[in-house]
Amino acid sequence: MSDAAAVDKLVARGYQDELAQYARDFNAILAADTGTGKTLISALVIRWCMAMEAVKRTELTVDTKKVSVFLVPQVPLVEQQRLFLEENSSLEIRGYTGSMGVDGWNRSAWINEFMEADVLVMTAQIFLNILNHAHWKMSQVAVVVFDEVHNCKGSSPQAQIMKNHYHTIPRGQSRPKILGLTASPIFNPKNPVKALQEIEKLTDCKVFVVRQYADELAKHTFRATARIIDYPRTPSHFPSYVSPNLWEELEQKGVFPHCKVLADHMPFNQNASGDWYSTLKSRYDSTVRALGPFAGDLFLFVHITSSLQSVKEDLAPLYPGLEDPDAEKRQGVEKVLALLDVHKARFSTEGEALPHGWISPKLLALRNLLQKQDINTFRGMVFAAERQIATTISLLIPRLGLPGIKVGPLVGHGQKVCSEPTQIGMKGMSFRAQENIVEDFRRGRLNLLIATSVAEEGLDFPLCSFVCRFDPPKTLPQYIQSRGRARQAGSSFIIMLEEGPTPERGKVEMLQIGEGLAKNIYGQKMDRLEDNSLDDDLAVDVDDFPEDRLVIEKTGASLTPADAISLLNNLCSLIPHDLHTRPLVPKYKIDPMTFRCEVILPSALPVPRDQLLYHSTPSRSKRAAKRSAAFNAVKGLYCLEVFDDYLLPIRRGKGDTVEDVDGKLPIDISSIEPLMEVLVHDAWGDVWESTSPLFFHTISIAGQGGMAVVCAQRLRGYEGNMMARKELMDVRLSDGVLLELEQEEKLERMVLMDKFTKQVIKVAITRKGLTEKSSVFLVPLDPAGFPDWDAMNHSTCTPASTNWRAIYPSESPDIIISLKNESKPSRLVASRPDLVAAECVAKDPYLSKIVAYNTDRGIDLPEDDLVYQCRPLLQMTSTEFRDPNRQKSTLWSEQDIFLPQSLCRWMNMSHDTISFFSLLPPLTHLLSSVYRARILLQKLKTPRLDLDRTIEAFTLPSANASFNNQRLETLGDSFLKVATTIHVYNRFPFKHEGQLSYLRQNSVCNRYLLGRGHVLDLPSFMTIEPNSQRTWRLTTKNTTRIQGEWLVKRTIPRRSVQDCMEALIGAAWLSGGEVMALDVGTKLGLCFGGIKSWQDRYTSVRMDVDQSSPFPALEESLGYQFKNKSLLVEAVTHPSFAHGGASYQRLEFLGDAILDFVTMDYFFNNYPTATSAQLSRARARCVCNPTLAAIATKKLAAHKVLFSDSISLIKDMSETARMFASMEFTEIVDDLWRLDAPKALGDVVEALLGAVFVDSNWEYSVVKRVVIHLLDEVLGYVHPDMPMDPTSEFLLWVAKRKCTEVTFRKDSSSPEIAPRKDQVSVVVHGVDVGSPTIIKPKTTPALGRAMASSNARQLLEDPTSEFFFDKLCTCTIEEKERNPELYQAAIDLTSDEADINLETVEGFATASQDLLIREATNVESTDLVEEVSDPDERDSDSDDTVVYP
Repeated sequence: MSDAAAVDKLVARGYQDELAQYARDFNAILAADTGTGKTLISALVIRWCMAMEAVKRTELTVDTKKVSVFLVPQVPLVEQQRLFLEENSSLEIRGYTGSMGVDGWNRSAWINEFMEADVLVMTAQIFLNILNHAHWKMSQVAVVVFDEVHNCKGSSPQAQIMKNHYHTIPRGQSRPKILGLTASPIFNPKNPVKALQEIEKLTDCKVFVVRQYADELAKHTFRATARIIDYPRTPSHFPSYVSPNLWEELEQKGVFPHCKVLADHMPFNQNASGDWYSTLKSRYDSTVRALGPFAGDLFLFVHITSSLQSVKEDLAPLYPGLEDPDAEKRQGVEKVLALLDVHKARFSTEGEALPHGWISPKLLALRNLLQKQDINTFRGMVFAAERQIATTISLLIPRLGLPGIKVGPLVGHGQKVCSEPTQIGMKGMSFRAQENIVEDFRRGRLNLLIATSVAEEGLDFPLCSFVCRFDPPKTLPQYIQSRGRARQAGSSFIIMLEEGPTPERGKVEMLQIGEGLAKNIYGQKMDRLEDNSLDDDLAVDVDDFPEDRLVIEKTGASLTPADAISLLNNLCSLIPHDLHTRPLVPKYKIDPMTFRCEVILPSALPVPRDQLLYHSTPSRSKRAAKRSAAFNAVKGLYCLEVFDDYLLPIRRGKGDTVEDVDGKLPIDISSIEPLMEVLVHDAWGDVWESTSPLFFHTISIAGQGGMAVVCAQRLRGYEGNMMARKELMDVRLSDGVLLELEQEEKLERMVLMDKFTKQVIKVAITRKGLTEKSSVFLVPLDPAGFPDWDAMNHSTCTPASTNWRAIYPSESPDIIISLKNESKPSRLVASRPDLVAAECVAKDPYLSKIVAYNTDRGIDLPEDDLVYQCRPLLQMTSTEFRDPNRQKSTLWSEQDIFLPQSLCRWMNMSHDTISFFSLLPPLTHLLSSVYRARILLQKLKTPRLDLDRTIEAFTLPSANASFNNQRLETLGDSFLKVATTIHVYNRFPFKHEGQLSYLRQNSVCNRYLLGRGHVLDLPSFMTIEPNSQRTWRLTTKNTTRIQGEWLVKRTIPRRSVQDCMEALIGAAWLSGGEVMALDVGTKLGLCFGGIKSWQDRYTSVRMDVDQSSPFPALEESLGYQFKNKSLLVEAVTHPSFAHGGASYQRLEFLGDAILDFVTMDYFFNNYPTATSAQLSRARARCVCNPTLAAIATKKLAAHKVLFSDSISLIKDMSETARMFASMEFTEIVDDLWRLDAPKALGDVVEALLGAVFVDSNWEYSVVKRVVIHLLDEVLGYVHPDMPMDPTSEFLLWVAKRKCTEVTFRKDSSSPEIAPRKDQVSVVVHGVDVGSPTIIKPKTTPALGRAMASSNARQLLEDPTSEFFFDKLCTCTIEEKERNPELYQAAIDLTSDEADINLETVEGFATASQDLLIREATNVESTDLVEEVSDPDERDSDSDDTVVYP
């Protein structure tokens, strides 16, 4: 929206302008009735504040970005207010709710949002969390708008924002403007002066009302007059109602008060004693008093039925032939439902009108009021105090004889929610259900809402003709706001009160008087403000708010007891748990007499045992005691570094990585394109640049010398070898020597060297690409060891001749000849006077064309023409210098040709010269790779790193060489994981596995590696040049010099950066083991914890000399005796075991990385020709859960010693052990994807390996020996050529077809099973392929996908099937070309493979394209060996080719 359009929309009335001016001049609370346009006023103020900030940034050169924050009291208001502000402003407006996952956003994610947005709309709790965790500062906010500011009291989030983040800013420093919106800032009118002072003091505001334009306000707004409707007291007995009532029947049948099924699943806050029965009875009695006995039973019926349906959803699904693990609970549920089913017809919401004797006088009074309304214009709201009363009234209305009334409930969210309005009971209403009800009311599909206080404030409703307080208002804002809903002219505002003098009647009268009194007070204060007579009695000091507060000085993050409980819950929710472990939560015990509380943390937290229990300080209430205990727990855990300096258990990124393990800030990679245009180090330089020196380097290959390489770089000497013509040849290059030439002579000599070099290249290598200036020359040397200028001059001046008398072919077998019209040479084998030239021409079609062409021009073939037997030269274009299988074994063809002398010429170059030049492609490729690798090693200061391994690590797959970095990358990736794991494990000894996993992922993900590699400029050292010189590329094109360095332009894939980093780590491991790999990783900026070996770095384990082994058989099976037996006990303690020490999760985290690296190291060394993809698949078979579970049961009997409180886990482990006992390891490995086993069995193997590694003082050789011992049978059988699992095969199959509209979908086979998902389908372009695959309970998602993949692929490959892939896939040719590239580009920015969701189209496409790339980069080229050219084939693009008709 343009600014002009925004201005046009924000046309304010006079009274709105008046209030807006107050807000501009002061921190203001604007008190105005509902419907007076307070949100519009806030939009005016926000726009003014942001304009003022823009002026400051331009005129005062203030760089700090400031935003406006609009705080709403309820989640549904976020979108409503965001849309209003967006429609009335040109500013960038964004809204935030908990459903967006904002609770997990880290600082960088929030900073991005604040930097991109101008106005942020959110609940106060979200903003409080942002400030508490120091994601943004209050001083960086221009204005804070508190919608419904009267909620800013006590320990509310609004009050904490002001106490802990506004008033802590010293006066005189930058504070935001505060704007409060409310119908009444005073809650309790008993002492309005004191109440007003408190809210003004807390908000640092003054209260303003409309004065100057009061008449205009009255003209444009309607204020209904409150009317009191009296009703008789509800009788204690309803004689005409059925007996026994439902409550009495449930008591008689034994359901109340001892039904365990209900006790465990009642969705309400239990009281301190946990007496769910008393709480339910209280709600029931309240409903009976308000609505009558039928309504009480209806509420009970709906609530219990809904609760039991939730219980059924949590039960394990039933399968034929399998035991029901929830049989007892299922029977209890069915028993109660059967009792309720008898009453189902009575409680129908449709039917005859209810007898008057079944409903309360209060409800009858409401019915009478509704009967008097004009149904044609009726739109009404009824406010009830309790949730179950509001929902029950909405169910009763259809049976009260009120035609035309279309009713719906609107209640709050609560702890447990329901999306079906007719089944809410005591539950809360989901946000989506709230939105649907409000929308139906706005559009007229409903004309009556029965609401709780959720509808009093904020939400935008149409004008109502009837508003009734079924329960009287308790506060002044409730009174004014509910009355404000009756804004339609002539509307009614009813307050229902019981007959006679009651406390409620006195309260209402006090509210009515208090409203007028409050407005007088506002006016008096405004008069004093105008007279400048206000004193400073409202000045606020931080000490005015004495609540405990923890402030982290380093970051500014803060915490109060009010926030501690949720923070502690968040920490515990991140502790990983399997199907056999309930989510772990803190447990609170409160002494009701002393108000002291203790909180017991889950034993799975890996902190000292004495740090699992914390106590509260003396408190005044149970609530305060609970908060205090949680607050003390968070403080203690922060000291143990369980929480970081932002008081977060983990920091998750949003769109970018966060700080790594060592606290280094993330690197912005947003500007890096998928294909990077980079400058790569060039070994040769540009000799043609006027200031460039010339250096010559003598070269000998396989003992053959007499030649030199000339270029603009002084290269260091090199002694090594290369493979050429299928022979391993020694290569000796001398240090560069400066050619000292005058400028004029230098240019002349360069032209000569260029002409000579191209002349021989054209003969020996290629005729393409020689129009550009060469960047490197190969020249002959004279006897003194300098360039032989005479020889080059002679060769270039007379490159060829037809004067056969100048030579003696019969005496010179080393003569090189070619046809006159081309430069393709042949070596003279012999003169053949015995052959007739005409006969030779007739047998050769190509020669026949030449002769015919000459004849047409009067040139005949002499009858006595001498015939030469020749052997054609095979041009050497390959740059391969390692693999003999990619090379030709000889320079010359094995098939001779016969050429008449009159058609030929002899060439002025020797066989030795051609032979040497034919080695130029592999030689220059080798020297260029060596040059780049040396510069890299020099930059990293790692001279001991093997040079050949370094070259391999930086050779990209697209170079199409016989080697690339993919094998080393796979090895290095495993070392990266294990080294980072060891560092984070020791760096944070008290963080649990969930936290450690996030920390590690932040330091090993693709985005992180890309950023680190980009900073080090690693692309400049990469080799991507193709493995061929069919077009000569050693030219000065794209060459440049920057700060003395010669560079050449190349296009490199972005994902190569992280691949090269990991490959270099792999090369370092092979070059010097652990120490060198740690050194290189540290110099690459990775989180390895330093260059010291693990043994030198970490504390040695002391031997428990007096402690006997608790599991001697297990140690014997492991082949390792523990020095510290407590590590062994920890390794076999499941998280469900609540009576011991720490669980195995941290050791499992460590052991997983160790196992991964040991197996990769094994396969890398034992299968040197296996590709990266093959290595990964082989490793996966060894480390997957079924394999490890088999080892756990067959070799270690770990299922017999695992400490666990889960009966279901013990049972599952025993069944798994029996299954594996009858299987050989070969069978298990072959059928891995069909097998399923409890994850705990695989976990315990990894935990034991982690324990061995720690106990052995971090000695890799020890834990490697144990791994090889445990996996002996598996490693002996697994090999790299084993097939993929069905899911991977299917992903690759789809990727090859370039379809990006495929996904998996999990759902429920029947409503009884829901919400559990027990079937998996493959979906192609929205079509389910065949029938869903049913999976058994507790089956892993991976197994379910594998089964579905196998079944679907059979149908998709069958041309006769209705699901034949070609029939289902509707991707266009353009989409098949474009979409895969888009997903491939996203792969290298993926932070975590776990983030790729195969149940989304995007996730499936990303995973399939990633697999395709990995397979493609490891498949050897089909052009491994250069084909031997047909001797008769002639190059048509030769510079000197004569074109024949």
